Amino acid sequence: MNSIVARSSSKNADFVGMAMAAIGVLSGFLIPVIWWDANISIVLMVLLVAFAAGAGTFMFAKGRLPILLFFVVFFGVLLWFRNIQSIQGGTGGLGLTWFTCVIAGTIIGANFRPDKKKKAKKLASGALLVTGNDGRKLFEEEAPSATSLEGRVRSLDGKKRTLVSAMRGGARMDFCGGAEGAMVVYFCPDTSDDRLWSMMTTPGSEHGQTEVAIGDLKGSFENWETTTVERAIAAARHFASTGQADPTLTWYASKDVCERRPLAS
Repeated sequence: MNSIVARSSSKNADFVGMAMAAIGVLSGFLIPVIWWDANISIVLMVLLVAFAAGAGTFMFAKGRLPILLFFVVFFGVLLWFRNIQSIQGGTGGLGLTWFTCVIAGTIIGANFRPDKKKKAKKLASGALLVTGNDGRKLFEEEAPSATSLEGRVRSLDGKKRTLVSAMRGGARMDFCGGAEGAMVVYFCPDTSDDRLWSMMTTPGSEHGQTEVAIGDLKGSFENWETTTVERAIAAARHFASTGQADPTLTWYASKDVCERRPLAS
């Protein structure tokens, strides 16, 4: 199997995130009030502003500049709180409140982004959804089709554009690498079950390995684990119309595929 270490998905990611956010808010309020005898009204005000700042930035901001500016303000306010001398005046621990509640806000904001809800509704409808990378930028097509998916697969160059993912309902197919060289194609009929992942293979390939770029990673694959752009496009067409893997192609199914697959489900 390939030598890339997988970034396996966690089915409890949202639950864990919400729990962490709740702990952050509670600790940001209780510790200053109980430990430093901070003024409750001041703590609540800082808590609300910090939570709103974190949630708002990660819920609506697009691109990197707004997030960069957010962190500049985030750490700037922390330094300002650190320089407050009047701890006996009821301001003790406000830096902790700001820190924990901003982090809690970012968790909530990231989980309730409008575009994330839109994507979830589209997946639930069973419509085709196509995403991928174009350099360091991520894209998501508004109204993908079999033709546009084929175009995206053909555009993979193995350098800046190395990944296209197609989804229909709970099914997903990933096209990785470059159209001019070896490609790796993953498929799962239901991403809620990691045991169902498979990858396209090329039986009868010569012994040896080849490198394939996947997102920001590059891994070494056995030749039989890779395929060509023509076969990848055939798989893309079939998936776009049916949401299934093309049965005329060869697929290797094993729990090892998910464990070593370097993409989140």
